Amino acid sequence: GFVSSCTNENLKLGILSASIFPILLLIGIFLLRKNSKKRDEKNCFERNYSLNYVHSCLLEKIPLSISKTSENRFLLIYPHETIKFQDLYIVIGINDDEKITIITVYCFDKRRREREIKR
Repeated sequence: GFVSSCTNENLKLGILSASIFPILLLIGIFLLRKNSKKRDEKNCFERNYSLNYVHSCLLEKIPLSISKTSENRFLLIYPHETIKFQDLYIVIGINDDEKITIITVYCFDKRRREREIKR
């Protein structure tokens, strides 16, 4: 109805667009889900750190920075094992039984930390 009223009451064009739109919508959703799965699989392996190094940092090294991000959650920053211009961010959670859980680990440019120190 809307398309046909916008095209001088051309009912054929309105029916054509009404039948094509759902098909294009389904194709778009399919492609979005397909790309989303590829991106998730790719990100899973993109993070360049060693789990052994993370373990070593938590048990043997003094962090460059510690900050509390929320209740029982802390951000620990260590120097990256191999990349000099990056830091390794480890987010941990500590529950009521004092059990430590690694929430996430990621790398970030060390200039971010240096900029925060200057403030």
